[in-house]
Amino acid sequence: MDYMSTLYMYTKIANNMLDIGESQYAVRRPEIDESAMVSKLFCKIIETSFSMFNAEMLNAYKANWGVEDIGKRIQHRNDLLMVVWEQDKPIGIVSGGKPEGGVGTIIWLLVAEEYRNASIGVELFKHAISHYRELGCHKLKLTVPSERAKRFYERNGMVIEGFHPNHWWNCDFWSLAFAIT
Repeated sequence: MDYMSTLYMYTKIANNMLDIGESQYAVRRPEIDESAMVSKLFCKIIETSFSMFNAEMLNAYKANWGVEDIGKRIQHRNDLLMVVWEQDKPIGIVSGGKPEGGVGTIIWLLVAEEYRNASIGVELFKHAISHYRELGCHKLKLTVPSERAKRFYERNGMVIEGFHPNHWWNCDFWSLAFAIT
């Protein structure tokens, strides 16, 4: 990688724009008429990236990400749902629940395969921290079903709080947390 490429390999979110290298992406909550695109991205990513999930798991998770479900979430605005867009195409999602007892929960942080290793996931994670910080949370938590995801979150400051063998649908999960300051 040459000097100029290295120089521009920083990331930032400003005014809902994400600059990575020479590319720029929008980061925003989707509009209701974009629900189908977000649903399609979610389904594609979990079908192709979660080999540890059996068909029952995939169907259960996808059932909560239908077009109507996403539309309701967009309308009610009571949870975290942000999407990274390359022009008019969704390429990443961070989704989380309403805080409970000062703790925010990331449910999904997903990036389309062809956009991985470009810091988009890192920026979505930072966005989630900022979101929950603004809501007054002192902690952020999540669970992950793979070593790769666990390592990603550890590199980004999360600590393991537990390991849950044979957890949801008999799949192993790690629970991780991040102290929001």
